[in-house]
Amino acid sequence: MTAIHRPICIDIYHGDEVSDSPTPLAGLDRAKGAGIFALIHKASEGVSGRDPRYDRRREKWMSGPAVTVPETDGSVLKLPPVFGAYHFFHGQDPVAEAGNFLMTARLENMDMPFVDWEAVGASGYHPSAEMADVFCSEVEERLGRACGVYGGNVPREAFDRDCPPELADRFAARPLWFCSYGRAMAALPLPWRETTPLPWRETTPLLWQDDGDRYGPGPHAIPGISGYCDNSTVVDPVTVSKLYDLWTGA
Repeated sequence: MTAIHRPICIDIYHGDEVSDSPTPLAGLDRAKGAGIFALIHKASEGVSGRDPRYDRRREKWMSGPAVTVPETDGSVLKLPPVFGAYHFFHGQDPVAEAGNFLMTARLENMDMPFVDWEAVGASGYHPSAEMADVFCSEVEERLGRACGVYGGNVPREAFDRDCPPELADRFAARPLWFCSYGRAMAALPLPWRETTPLPWRETTPLLWQDDGDRYGPGPHAIPGISGYCDNSTVVDPVTVSKLYDLWTGA
C-alpha cells in the first residue's frame, strides 16, 4: 500500500459555512485553489428534507476554470471541477426517499449520486442492507448508472450478519466512498479486509474519507470553509486521474 494522498474532495451541507469574502461563496474558489477538485454536497434527507443551500453552491462550484491538482506520483494535473450529491438515508421508505433525492439533486450526466448509509438519530438506528439496496436501485433505474455508497461501520455490520450473496454482489458493483478515520488510516499497510465492508473487500474504495471533524491524519480544515471540514483522498491503486475518469464516465 502507498502512503495516504492529500485531500482532493470535500463534503459539506448547509450547516457548513462557506466564506462570502470577498464575493459570495468565494470560499469555494479558495477550496479549489487548495487542490480540491471534487465537492459532494448534501441534497436531501428522509422523505422530505432538502438542503436549502444546495443549488447556489452547486452552481458556484461548477463555474470557473480547471483546478490544479497534485497527482499521487507528484505530477500536476489540470482538471475541471466535478460534483456529487448525497442523501442522508433514514431507511423507512426507500422509494420515497429516492424520489426526494432525485427531485432535489437534479443530477446531470457527470454528477455522482451517493447514499449516506449511517446511524440515524439519537437512537442510532441502522437502516438495513435491503432498504439501502432498494434506495440505490431506484436511483440507478432513473439515472442509468450506479449509485455510490457512503459508509463505514453501518454497512460493515450489516454485511457481517447473514446476507444473501446476490445482495452483496449488487453492492460490490457500486462505488464505495469509505469512511474510516484515525488509526485505521494512519497504519500502513492499511488493514483492508478488517475495515472494509464485505462487498468491497476484493476491490478498492473509489474515495476514502480519512479525515472528519478532529479525527484522522489531517488536514481538519480546508481553505474557504469555516471550522472542521470532512475531506477524502484516494489510495493505491486509485489515482486522481483514475478517480476523475470513473467519476465522469470517461
